[in-house]
Amino acid sequence: MRARSRLLSLFGFCELILRCHAGQAFKWAIPDILDTSLRECDTHRITLSPLNGTAKAMGVPPYYMMAIAAYGTSSVSHIGDNSSELSWQVQNRRGTQLLLTVIDSAGQSGGFMNVFYDVVDGDTQCLPAAPSDPPVITANATATLNTCDSWGLLVTGGVKPYNLTLATPSSPGMTNVTMDPGDNLYTYINRASPEHN
Repeated sequence: MRARSRLLSLFGFCELILRCHAGQAFKWAIPDILDTSLRECDTHRITLSPLNGTAKAMGVPPYYMMAIAAYGTSSVSHIGDNSSELSWQVQNRRGTQLLLTVIDSAGQSGGFMNVFYDVVDGDTQCLPAAPSDPPVITANATATLNTCDSWGLLVTGGVKPYNLTLATPSSPGMTNVTMDPGDNLYTYINRASPEHN
């Protein structure tokens, strides 16, 4: 199921993420990936290119990969300080579906690819320990949201306050929300234009 409601992710690296701009600042790619499968613990080269054809528009180092896990806990990994020498290691478990973006130190996004990446079996030695009380997200909608539709999200487990990151494939940016410490329910009103629901 590739519903937009799967795009919610809890994310604890809020200092960097809350600075993210809504627009895309540069383009990025994983040139050695031919499909949408990523093996656990594999390392991939990351390339950046300017949006407007000038080398000055490559973002501000250092650079980070934000891996948004559908209905799961996301991560941010330092991928390098030189825009021409970037690499990222998959640190998610098999079965995870990821929406990926590169972010620079100014919080500018490289935009999201138009697909979810599926993590498949690989070497598991690099994987962090699974959280003892992971967050669980329940949504009131599991299909496409139309413009102005509300999306109720109930979060249990994990550690409050919850930081929510909402994103969609092919989007230039994301929406970030920090909930109040006592809250576990959030309602999002879809502001996407009708052709991008």
